[in-house]
Amino acid sequence: SDSLKIVRKSVLIYETIILSVFCVLIFYGPIYKILNVKETGNIKEMLSVPIQQVAATVLYNPESISPDEKNLIDEVLEGDAIHSYIPQIADPIKDKINTEKLEQNIMEYGELWIKLGLRNPETYLNAHLALLNGYIYPSVKTNHEWCALMDYYSPQEVEIKQANLWPAYYNYLQYAGKTLFVNIPFASTFICMAIPFWMLLIILGYSIFKKQYALIGMLIFPMAFMGSLFLGPVYCIRYIFPIMICL
Repeated sequence: SDSLKIVRKSVLIYETIILSVFCVLIFYGPIYKILNVKETGNIKEMLSVPIQQVAATVLYNPESISPDEKNLIDEVLEGDAIHSYIPQIADPIKDKINTEKLEQNIMEYGELWIKLGLRNPETYLNAHLALLNGYIYPSVKTNHEWCALMDYYSPQEVEIKQANLWPAYYNYLQYAGKTLFVNIPFASTFICMAIPFWMLLIILGYSIFKKQYALIGMLIFPMAFMGSLFLGPVYCIRYIFPIMICL
């Protein structure tokens, strides 16, 4: 019966979710230990959006910041760090953060971030949109040079030598990826990084319209992954590639 089919589909979806979580826990648990993977991290890696928002406020609305607040910001963003601000990527300014100072007064800086945001909501919004514009605006024209690897690493940086078995095919891929569809109206839309986001929205809308709620459950992981990209340091093809594969 139809009811039995719905139950079976729902059970299959929940089993898939549980299995996926189990595989992730195994990978980051026992497998990491067996392979002796060293975990490295820094609190600033999670703060791409707040850092960009504060930097944009300092640059565009300095009059909204009191002298005491400016001193607090200068303790974390030392020297000319503010002038490293690029709207589309957080790394240049994020790399110049004094992590030790930030961790010592994390609550105070968190409060400062909120206060500045309440005074400068438009600046905060624009700073965030600049970081994720490529994921939501359907055009290849939004791409910043940081969105793709423009030049390959040299052997001095990474001891891997690039060897093309089919040079002609390789050259075609370079041409197709950079220029083939870029100036063709409508066609260029389908090769931009915003396609996964809009496909997810369309599938979600279709699922709700058709009341296929089991399908919504399957969208949880790709949508959660998409949400994590919205908090990232730059919109980049290699970040969104897993969602492209899923779709």
